[in-house]
Amino acid sequence: ESYDALNPHLARTGRRYGQPFGYKFIGFFADQNDVAQSPSQFSGASLPGDAKYADINGDGVINEKDMVPIGYPTFPEVNFGLSGGMSYKGFDFSFLFQGATNVSIMIDGFMQKPGAEFGQILESVKYERWTPGSTTATRPRLTVNYANASNYMSSTLWQRDASYLRLKNVELGYNIERKALKSIGISNLKVYVNGQNLYTWDKLDIADPENGKTSDLQYPQLVIYNVGVKVSF
Repeated sequence: ESYDALNPHLARTGRRYGQPFGYKFIGFFADQNDVAQSPSQFSGASLPGDAKYADINGDGVINEKDMVPIGYPTFPEVNFGLSGGMSYKGFDFSFLFQGATNVSIMIDGFMQKPGAEFGQILESVKYERWTPGSTTATRPRLTVNYANASNYMSSTLWQRDASYLRLKNVELGYNIERKALKSIGISNLKVYVNGQNLYTWDKLDIADPENGKTSDLQYPQLVIYNVGVKVSF
């Protein structure tokens, strides 16, 4: 039998374009007894607080043969937007919403490994890391130089939904009546205020979903406010 016939979950054919593969995270080892009763993780010595992965092919060992399709590609399969506007007695108003879905991002770099780059440790690590008796941890036990590399494998533990909806632009303007401007040679004058990247609804939180990167220091999208005057002669 072929390798894929023995492990059909490893097949790359018939998947969505850019389908990521990784391990299915099923929790953290609660104690040494939990470690002893679980499949060996990458032939290493696991400790309480380390990540535990599903033994997909049931051979009693967690290794590359247990990788499965996880999540969506790192680029959005669906992009969408909604724009509109209205005018009333010299006032005009417009808006633009922008968003994307069916997209996943894998947490990496200093956002994943405490102290891995620039010596940084995120404040959230204090509350999210595993500690004895923890039932709500979302990160493995804290180790020096991320000693157990199996904790940082590509897996559903670190994969995030990067879907978002952003209020990209809003503008409010007022057009001054032409009659009041004729005497000074102006055919039209508009005063306006607008804003960009005003608010984002997303599940990622740790980084800007529009940037699509969580492994380095990407400058986030700025919130921008403008006040202006447009004059036509």
